Amino acid sequence: MRNVDLMLVNNEFPYSYGGEPLQGKTYTFRARPETTKVLNEMGVDMVSLANNHAYDYGEQALLDSFTALHDAGVIYGGAGKNIDEASHPIYYLTENGMKIAIICATQIERLSNPDTKGATGESPGVFRCLDDSLLLERIREAREKNAFVVVFIHWGTESTTEIDYLQRDQAIEIADAGANLIIGSHPHILQPIDYVNGVPVVYSLGNYIFTSKTQDTCMVKATIHNDGNVNLQFIPGIQQGCTVFAASGEEKRRIMDSMCSMSPGINMDAKGNISPK
Repeated sequence: MRNVDLMLVNNEFPYSYGGEPLQGKTYTFRARPETTKVLNEMGVDMVSLANNHAYDYGEQALLDSFTALHDAGVIYGGAGKNIDEASHPIYYLTENGMKIAIICATQIERLSNPDTKGATGESPGVFRCLDDSLLLERIREAREKNAFVVVFIHWGTESTTEIDYLQRDQAIEIADAGANLIIGSHPHILQPIDYVNGVPVVYSLGNYIFTSKTQDTCMVKATIHNDGNVNLQFIPGIQQGCTVFAASGEEKRRIMDSMCSMSPGINMDAKGNISPK
């Protein structure tokens, strides 16, 4: 994790001592601001706050998160003090001059008045994309700047390997708008990897470090080339006891076989390298 140029994770809680848990919400999460040091230890360069838990303790806790992450030297995307900030792509320039744009967005919760507030022109919140018109606009803008566009999106149905209709429909729209790579989170278990109109889509990374439950998980390593091509490597892991470790031996093979069986549109070699069929 420390050796890649850019390490991105989904940060599914605010960093704050303030705020109050949202009334009526079943699960609310909050972490002490000083625990951002764990991100540094892991090698995390950037986090997405575009999810359904970043606002669990309200507006002040979200604002506190911005400060805590900034102080830790970790870039955040997918949330901001207004919609322009929340939806703005994060640009990264490689040593050889390639421009990468990372756009973080969430379509969860799928309600007209969600617990997790979307940012507006005047108020803080997350970048919501249930209506994905602004997301598609941001993708097109980044492509006009000759950037390789990664969309990191919070979507799908929890605890199922099945792709739902909004994932399917938005994957097509996001790909056709010009995204080069789509990475998904939220379902809490692994979901298929596929190619949509030539664009690689990892529908769900599963849980990486989230609960004490024992379950399969993964990292995906993307190697991006100047010509716009991208190579993906599936790196299987196992979450257990609020930690995670790399799968090996028979367990590694089992997880890779499971991913291949649910992903009929891909080939995967023994090292986890992925290609379209």
